[in-house]
Amino acid sequence: RVDRRQRQMCIRDRSTQSTGVRSKFFPRTQSVFINQRCALTYRYPTLYSTMTEKATKGKKATKEIRLRSEFKNTTPIGEKKDLSGEMPAAYEPPRVEAAWYDWWVKKNFFAPEYNSQAKEKFVIVIPPPNVTGSLHLGHALTNSIEDALVRWHRMCGKATLWVPGTDHAGIATQAVVEKKLMKQKISKYDLGRENFVKEVWSWKNEYGNKIVNQLKRLGGSYDWSRETFTMDPKLSNAVNEAFVKLHSKGLIYRANRLVNWSTALRTAISDIEVDTIEIPKKTKLRLPGYERMIEFGTITKFAYPIDGADGHQYFSWSYGGRNVVVKGSWDQWTTPVQLEKNPNSDIFEARVKITLPPEDNFFQYKFIVDGTWVHDVEKPTITDSNGNINNIAAPDFEIIVATTRPETMLGDTAVAIHPDDPRYKKFHGKQLQHPFLDRKIPIICDPILVDMNFGTGAVKVTPAHDHNDFECGKRNKLPMINILNTDGTINEHGGKYSGQKRFDARYQVLEDLQQKKLFRGVSDNPMTLSQCSRSGDIIEPLLIPQWWMNCDDMAAKAIKAVETGELQIIPEQHKSTWYNWLKNIQQWCISRQLWWGHRIPAYLVHLKGQPKPDLADDKFWVSATTEKAARLIAKQKFGTDDFTLEQDPDVLDTWFSSGLFPFSVFGWPENTSDLQKYYPTEVLETGYDILFFWVARMVMLGLELTEKLPFKSIYLHAMIRDAHGRKMSKSLGNVIDPIHLIEGITLDGLHESLRNGNLDPKELDVAIKGQKKDYPNGISECGSDALRFALCNYTSQGLKINLDIQRVVSYRNFCNKVWNACKLSLTILGNSFSPEPSPDLSGNESPIDLWILSRLNAAIIDTNKAFFAYDFFAATTSIYNFWLYEFCDYYLEAVKPTIYSITPNPDKIKAVQDTVYTCLDEALKLLHPFMPFLTEDLWQRLPRRPNDTTESICVSRYPTEIPRRANHKIEQDIDLMKKTIHSIRSLRATYGFNTQKQKTKLIINVHSSESKSLYLKYLSFVEVLSYCEDSLIKENESPPPGSAVTIPNDLCEIYLPLKGLVDVATEIKKLQSRKSEIQRLIEGIHKKLNNPKVPDNVKEQDRVQLQSYSAELSNIDTTVQTFQSL
Repeated sequence: RVDRRQRQMCIRDRSTQSTGVRSKFFPRTQSVFINQRCALTYRYPTLYSTMTEKATKGKKATKEIRLRSEFKNTTPIGEKKDLSGEMPAAYEPPRVEAAWYDWWVKKNFFAPEYNSQAKEKFVIVIPPPNVTGSLHLGHALTNSIEDALVRWHRMCGKATLWVPGTDHAGIATQAVVEKKLMKQKISKYDLGRENFVKEVWSWKNEYGNKIVNQLKRLGGSYDWSRETFTMDPKLSNAVNEAFVKLHSKGLIYRANRLVNWSTALRTAISDIEVDTIEIPKKTKLRLPGYERMIEFGTITKFAYPIDGADGHQYFSWSYGGRNVVVKGSWDQWTTPVQLEKNPNSDIFEARVKITLPPEDNFFQYKFIVDGTWVHDVEKPTITDSNGNINNIAAPDFEIIVATTRPETMLGDTAVAIHPDDPRYKKFHGKQLQHPFLDRKIPIICDPILVDMNFGTGAVKVTPAHDHNDFECGKRNKLPMINILNTDGTINEHGGKYSGQKRFDARYQVLEDLQQKKLFRGVSDNPMTLSQCSRSGDIIEPLLIPQWWMNCDDMAAKAIKAVETGELQIIPEQHKSTWYNWLKNIQQWCISRQLWWGHRIPAYLVHLKGQPKPDLADDKFWVSATTEKAARLIAKQKFGTDDFTLEQDPDVLDTWFSSGLFPFSVFGWPENTSDLQKYYPTEVLETGYDILFFWVARMVMLGLELTEKLPFKSIYLHAMIRDAHGRKMSKSLGNVIDPIHLIEGITLDGLHESLRNGNLDPKELDVAIKGQKKDYPNGISECGSDALRFALCNYTSQGLKINLDIQRVVSYRNFCNKVWNACKLSLTILGNSFSPEPSPDLSGNESPIDLWILSRLNAAIIDTNKAFFAYDFFAATTSIYNFWLYEFCDYYLEAVKPTIYSITPNPDKIKAVQDTVYTCLDEALKLLHPFMPFLTEDLWQRLPRRPNDTTESICVSRYPTEIPRRANHKIEQDIDLMKKTIHSIRSLRATYGFNTQKQKTKLIINVHSSESKSLYLKYLSFVEVLSYCEDSLIKENESPPPGSAVTIPNDLCEIYLPLKGLVDVATEIKKLQSRKSEIQRLIEGIHKKLNNPKVPDNVKEQDRVQLQSYSAELSNIDTTVQTFQSL
């Protein structure tokens, strides 16, 4: 059911959009349409919302937005809010949200010790947000879901613990502080490591609590007494201990392997910090550190000369009974010259014209014999392996390769061919001469790397700068030559290019290849670029000594945990991803070249009188939690104390410390009381995008270090996109700050937030246009509760949540509806009302009272079932439907005659009051996990049952099923009455009775005595809710003259006497005007249907629309006939 204004809109708005919705789902008459849509809305409010959003798409927004109202909170921090004054007329989020959170924290409601006698517990840890960050919608979604779970379990009587914390975010935090210092023209090197780290701590202490305060704004019920930071001493101790243990087991080791390297940040980075860019063709990008734009999306071909070749191409064929050998010198663009016979032999010699089409990897050779084109005489046949005449696959003096990164040829240590490729058989065992370096490059056979049918069939191998080449290099024992310094400049291995930036060297290499006539062309090439999300730099695969973790055995244990059901993954669709990633797990690079983070507790041992140790050789490294302990280990390992120790300057990957989070927060490796009580935790809830980076690693490290799973279940929520399904991006202008949704913001304010960012001018223009389109008037204030409820309700959308802020606004209106319902209910209760000791039935309840209690029981069952199943969409929908479509729209309206009767019945009034109280008390508790502020503010206004000393709704008991309340017979009866009411309302609206004040007479004509008894029982209910009066129930009678008729079901007909109630001429004129409009629209549709240029999908929509218009025309004709009969 929709509210009155929505009903009027549905009836009056016969525009294309409105009727399009109607015809798409229910192509019937208008009165039936109203009934059907109400039923649809009742069951699926989200679906109805989506329908109306689509129906109104494209309409220009004119409504002014609502911004955060000014409210001064006078409640002292930590004190309970005083609600003794008059209840405000409407819901105001700032007023409602004020003071409650500080009071909850002060009362220690969120600590497990508050309910220390509980037999069960529920423990989770926060996915720690970056200390540098501000709240984004992903955090808001995580917080909303987790807090709903925690509050529900707490209200179910469990001791709950939700551990808060923040992540030190090594790269992000260091980058922020370095940027701050650069504004002062200070570099980290000017300060030195120790002072720089102090500077970071100073920044963290000043600005690092921003996101914590924002989480409190959302109402998260964290135990703040256990708040952690991943660089705290307790967690740092856990990180050191974990590294040492894993290193001693051989699971952590030192090796020279390829990493994702950011030359701008000068550190290895994890995959999650790498963005991918799809480049469809030749494209220029602006990169940090370069004045000119750099070209990508091309592939370059160049030739490597065969070492020792004389620069000629030889072939032979049988000619005139002789074996003829032709030698062609390499000169790409000369014209053929006459073949000359060698006077000392029967060999003819000729120069050869060679052309190289960009699309062809073969050289075309044309010959002249005795001054005549060879095909005009006895034609020799020269074919390649594919039978192409005069196409020689590979010259004898060079091999052509292709690359998207020409500068990496400075690090080539081989060219690979397929061993079975006939074109290159003659090159087996030969070498190439590097054109710019004094380096011989072997031609190797590698059937794994090379596809002989792709490209030229020859692949340049750069083991130190390409992952596939690295594996090839290991297989073939090739030298691995790193050509880059850590800042992205060419190092000493690059010869004359040393010191040049890598992309500057790219252009120079191309120019030099052309000068040496080794350049063979360039063409567009679709490609995927890896870009550092922090710096915008292009990621470089780099061979450099790092610390690695072997995850193979740990991954196998994690796989088994899910296979056996010991660890649950929800939704189950993510299991396949879990298995796929863990079964193909790679070695994990855990070291970072930063100063901010957990410094690696490993020490390089320099033995006196010995050469400098190899940084990549694990045998020269020892690990320990202190240097003193490391010295003892080194002495035992090397049998001497004549050495010096040098601690590794690198820090550990942030994901390493985060992987320990579920047990390090409780004091591991110490066997603390908290560790014994609260580990393992119950569930890990987070976005599916970090299933690999964080969740799987927590499971692996937990099993390895504690021999326990860190949690029993994994719940993965969807990723938030904008209303159009696009990934949220600052450059698109579609990023939504949750605080903007909570408080509201103007369009100018949105623009200003963009201007304060780091977008370049072109991106800024695009982003501002995007904001103007999506938020033409800005964003309305919604409050924290509406945002939480909306985000939880959105969780049914699979892998993506397409967030439309109008949905959030609609739930703000729902908050107001709940507020007004409670305000009215408190009026019904009155100041002297005292609730009964229990919510048991008194026996004086009316059928309507019994119905709402039965529906409340059903909502309780559905909501609890949904929480158990992590189905937050079902939970929010059940609560929403009860409040809006049952309690507010029907029950409160139905009991008004009882409450305000001029001849009051005390027993009935008391029954209504008890029912209203029970509904308020339990429905507010149902809603509390999703809307904590609103429900606390309203629940505190209710009186308590005797002996109930519960201080807060957040520690009250969550409602549970009361089987004796269930009354399916009354529910069936009321459903029948509701359908009757819908039919009456629709009929009234058809004839212009659009307000409650316009009462009409009502006749219900039934077909049996049983039906008559049923309708007599609920006649008052039907009359009140259909805005009628002087209602009669007849049995098998004809309609009075001048009555409108509708048939709601097979038990009765509805007669609506209209004579004398309407201006017939005016109403007929309106209908005829609408009929003319529809006929014009139908004519336009027929023209589109006959137009071959109109797409089929548009025609299909038009056909549906045509059915709707036809139904409306029929309805208009029937209505006009009824009016004419009056």
